[in-house]
Amino acid sequence: MGNAKKVYDFSLSKTRERLVRVLKSRKESTVADLVAATGLPTFQVQETIKVVLDEYQGQLKATESGELLYTFPKGMKSRKRGLGPKLRAAAAAGLRFLGRASAFLFKVWIMVMLVGYFILFLALLLLALFASVAVSVASRDDGRQRSSSRGMGFGGFYLMTRLFELFIQIWFFAGARRSAGEKGRPLYKSVFAYVFGEGSPFSLRQERSEGEKLRVISFLRGRKGVISLEELAALTGKSLERANRLINAYLLEFEGEPAVTPEGTVVFLFPDLLRTKTGSLRQDHSSPASGFEELVPYNANKPSTNRWITFFNGFNLAFAGYFLYFSLLPPTLQDPLAFLYLTIGRLIAGLGAEPLPLMLAVLGAVPLAFSLLFYAITLLRRSWVRGLNEEIKEENLRRSLYREILAHPEGIDPQSVRSTGSLDAPRDREPLIKRSMAELAAEVQAEVDQIGEGRFVYRFKELERRMKDLEAYREGIDLARFDVGKTVFDSGQ
Repeated sequence: MGNAKKVYDFSLSKTRERLVRVLKSRKESTVADLVAATGLPTFQVQETIKVVLDEYQGQLKATESGELLYTFPKGMKSRKRGLGPKLRAAAAAGLRFLGRASAFLFKVWIMVMLVGYFILFLALLLLALFASVAVSVASRDDGRQRSSSRGMGFGGFYLMTRLFELFIQIWFFAGARRSAGEKGRPLYKSVFAYVFGEGSPFSLRQERSEGEKLRVISFLRGRKGVISLEELAALTGKSLERANRLINAYLLEFEGEPAVTPEGTVVFLFPDLLRTKTGSLRQDHSSPASGFEELVPYNANKPSTNRWITFFNGFNLAFAGYFLYFSLLPPTLQDPLAFLYLTIGRLIAGLGAEPLPLMLAVLGAVPLAFSLLFYAITLLRRSWVRGLNEEIKEENLRRSLYREILAHPEGIDPQSVRSTGSLDAPRDREPLIKRSMAELAAEVQAEVDQIGEGRFVYRFKELERRMKDLEAYREGIDLARFDVGKTVFDSGQ
């Protein structure tokens, strides 16, 4: 018993190193080959080879006798160890930290700048409005100034009044939304969502990965814990290469096992996912690609909210540009557009300060830089979301394509695969269909018949055989052996 116990209690890292040394000198190996070359117990080789498959992006082949061959077409180059992976991991961690820190600091800056400059500009407009009224009144008592001041007095008064009304509307924007019955977030959160979107790129990727994992587990529990590589590709919408990497990770994570059917089809078994009460596992015969993944919205704001925020920052941008322009090109007294600039300049000078540096930097350059950065980050984020949604559309299109192939392996024309809507309509739709079709055709040795100018029919006879064999293999699995049985102990009683 002591010796048997040691077989199951072993150092995974040391066993992995011994297997890697052997695999570096071999193109293909069976478990028996690895046992013979290392002298390790069969159990240790079977458990550790799954770790090596995942780390070195290995693949599986099946022989006529039903034996599994482990092969590593990309060579024994680790994707987790060594200087390159460590540098990539460190860079990714650094980018995540910088991203979170930058987002936090920019959020603080947003509130300081957006709200602070709103109040500042509102105060300046009020001062200019009162000054305009004073100039208008004074012009009535001085006929010599009436013609020159009318544009600045009455016109400036009207302009300032309209701007004041506009800012009052924006100021009470958040309250108006709530009073209208909108159960939304506070305005500052809407602004953050406008700039940064909903969730970080890292959290969105994680959510997609977790959702994908749950769909695969659900599929496995509805298909007696058995899946093929082609079914996984159809379920996830990934290319065969990426699906192979994914199945390697799942074998390790959920303690699955690769196997070969009596007819030579490679399948992947996850029996531990079937440990449940009798009758709770319902067999699912729907297509593995029957559902599409939804696109990621940029944010959860109402369109009207986003329009207001766009206008608000645009107004600050225009205001800052106005002060910067006249600070660099000083206006004349006769320029009617310079009324606000000249009025604010006189008020600043009356306080004993130098107007030009303050208006150039504080009212011009700083808010201009903020407003431009505000839009730049928003555009970058929107571009990233568009790219992510394009990736989702491509995966949805592969789901459609693989669904058609699995349903009609006897013959399929790529041009017959139609989009069902915007969810599976990427920009490069036709090239993607051709690439995916050619990839699968090469993997399963499909026959290709030309039916016209530039048109071909793909006949997946080998895939059809594999799928029939897979279903027969599933039929032979008795779910009763995974029943956990009756409860014999309850800690609560």
